[in-house]
Amino acid sequence: DFRNNKVSLYPRVYNYDGSLTTTFPTVNYNGTTSTVPIGTLAGGEGRLIKVTNVGTLPTKDGFRPQGEIAVARSRSADAEKVKVFCFARGMDDQLWYRTQEAANTDFFGKKWTSLGGRVNGNIVTGFCSKNDNRLHVFAKDEYNNLRVIWQTDASTNTWYPSWGGNFSMPINSSSYLCASRYGTNENLILFFKSGSDGRLYYYYTSDNGFNLNQSPVAVPNSPVIGNFIAAEYNPWDRSVNVFVTDNYSSHRLYRARMDESGSWGTPGQEFTALNKEGGAAMNIYSSNIAIGTNLDNRLEAFVASGGYLWHSYQYSVGGPWSDFMRLSAESSPEVPGDNSNPRVSVGRNPDGRLEVFTRGSDNFLKHIWYVETSPCGCWSCNLVNGGSSNASITIGRFSIGMTNNQDGRLVVFATGYGHENIYFTSALPTDPWVWDWQPCIPLTNIF
Repeated sequence: DFRNNKVSLYPRVYNYDGSLTTTFPTVNYNGTTSTVPIGTLAGGEGRLIKVTNVGTLPTKDGFRPQGEIAVARSRSADAEKVKVFCFARGMDDQLWYRTQEAANTDFFGKKWTSLGGRVNGNIVTGFCSKNDNRLHVFAKDEYNNLRVIWQTDASTNTWYPSWGGNFSMPINSSSYLCASRYGTNENLILFFKSGSDGRLYYYYTSDNGFNLNQSPVAVPNSPVIGNFIAAEYNPWDRSVNVFVTDNYSSHRLYRARMDESGSWGTPGQEFTALNKEGGAAMNIYSSNIAIGTNLDNRLEAFVASGGYLWHSYQYSVGGPWSDFMRLSAESSPEVPGDNSNPRVSVGRNPDGRLEVFTRGSDNFLKHIWYVETSPCGCWSCNLVNGGSSNASITIGRFSIGMTNNQDGRLVVFATGYGHENIYFTSALPTDPWVWDWQPCIPLTNIF
């Protein structure tokens, strides 16, 4: 309790595998020895204290994260109702979310809320068109069918009471889902790896919502792809750039482009194999692919490979791309190795500078950022701890999510090491253009 130096206790404590435990460590706090659950606790004077052992402090509703997270910002004509949402898969496999009480605030006024379902894999979000303010959330179920749930009223955050589904084609069990805008009305397009032939397919939305009865569309001449897919809409020419890896031992990275008419380019040449600077093949084994949009609408892609962070960018808006170049230190690996599921996420600051967050080789949350806003601006030197310099966190091998507050400040979410919590941090409102971020804060329900 923040006001009387007492620690709130709840009877349920979970091990990292999600099972209940009755093990309670003994700690000494302010001269008093107490038996308390394990986890992050509210200490006196409003400070947070951390009790570490084999378990974790439970939430009142039983939510503990596993797997990937997704972050989205709602839409509203009323600026005060533009809120950030964090979606996550719980240990019960249900979809849970947490949102702000009001625009630009923290997340302590709300609890984790379940939307039910049975989530299997990553989660993606989107809007059906530029005129539709209702958030849609997509995920695979336990049978690898596509499932969707959506807001029926964005202004009151009311959700449809049950999940819809599309059963026309099972999605590959290891495939990521990937969503992007496309076309004049900025409809939503959803990419996935087919469970039948392992190639790239997509669903799309109409202006009024997702058609649950549609059949998926095959991307022409797709290679048999790996697990990771990324796509980004370019508002300048209304094209969609898609990045995939193949499913062979080399895990070669490819790029394809769909224009606003739905064409994928010259038949037989839809997919371009990508290289590192110097001509070597660009291979990624377990990293996701993050794509950001610069202030001048040039796209830029980021991946982790061989213990380093790499990037490739468009030379001009809608134009050709550079080869991949190393972005992090030359001297020693800075991100986890290829078999350790490195994760990368990119966002854009209000002044136009891109900022990239990733998990470092020491498992700390790290970031690197553009120093200048111009297209030729250079990047900061190497990766530094995210959050305040003395209050970063160790994070797990799952996703990092980013979006912007209504006021433009970046907000970052990451799953803590051992699944004990989802943490968030945001740029300080006093000076959001430098790397001084607030400390990473756990999103439990105990406050």
